[in-house]
Amino acid sequence: MDLSRILIIKPSSLGDVIQALPVAWALRDLCPKARIDWLVTPGCKGIVEGLPPLNHVVVFDRGRFGRMWRNPLTLGAFGWFVAKLRRPRYTTVIDLQGLFRSGFLAWASGAPCRLGLAGSREGADRFYTQVVPLPPEELSSVDRYMQAAAYVGAPLDAPRRFGMVVGDHAEAEADRVLNEQGLAGRRYVVLVPGARWMTKRWPEERFAALANRLHEKLGLAAVLVGAPCDRDISDRMRQLRGRHMIDLIGRTSLKALAAVLRRAECVVTNDTGPMHLASAMGRPIVALFGPTNAQLTGPYGPGHIVLAERTHCAPCYRRECLWEGQRQELACQRCISVDEVFQAVEQLTADPATEAAP
Repeated sequence: MDLSRILIIKPSSLGDVIQALPVAWALRDLCPKARIDWLVTPGCKGIVEGLPPLNHVVVFDRGRFGRMWRNPLTLGAFGWFVAKLRRPRYTTVIDLQGLFRSGFLAWASGAPCRLGLAGSREGADRFYTQVVPLPPEELSSVDRYMQAAAYVGAPLDAPRRFGMVVGDHAEAEADRVLNEQGLAGRRYVVLVPGARWMTKRWPEERFAALANRLHEKLGLAAVLVGAPCDRDISDRMRQLRGRHMIDLIGRTSLKALAAVLRRAECVVTNDTGPMHLASAMGRPIVALFGPTNAQLTGPYGPGHIVLAERTHCAPCYRRECLWEGQRQELACQRCISVDEVFQAVEQLTADPATEAAP
């Protein structure tokens, strides 16, 4: 297998791209002189930009090409993109996304060796020359992606390094934002109340109650973070008498968010992208799980606390609760009390030296 020019395809989403970062490091250790590139969407570019093991980042704007057959100009632009993709003459492509589009891009690259993990969907495996087998036991997403690196020769026990580069500009942005909110020199806990799936969200009134208690009992500020689409959450939390909250939802760049997370005492979060970003930054996490399985997608490594009160129906992996009368009162989320979460934060912040392994 020729590993002189490698392309990793993992375009999205935020948490998935972060969990795949150790693959790039393992490949660089295995092939010190190889060209290693990463194909990613614009929204996740900041995760891999500047990553030391990578030579280049290939940005694929899937939104632009989503309906290309309806627009000749867009179709022509896609042809130009494919020509650009083929220019490096990749020898091996590793598709970690495992969907039709990513498999097609692997094939379109012209690479003679195209790998994908077993269990790919949407017929992606038809574009592969080799399928990476997976062990029968459940693996975390990080360890699952690392099977691809091991398949091409990296040690299976290679260190799981994330090593995301924040950069001086993002650090300065974080300084400015925190100073504007009066947080210079103050200890704070980051709260992540949003998630793409409604079923992944711990009740907002409990986040508000937790913020108040962190201030009153521990003297800790509560900083809300999330995507711009989560802005309505902070508005509702204020209406729920969440008085001691500092709202940074949608107000920082991705890398500045990483800097804000890295300075936090700990992070309380739903199962969502910023959870994995906090883990990559080495911060201790209180992770709140309902419909998903923390063994597969929980924060990686030691130093975290996962709260997941299992009900008869969890994990269900559904975006809407199917139990009649439970759509607004999700049992899997409401089983996790404010007391439990507060005690977990208290445990992680009691020792200032507490830090998770990035």
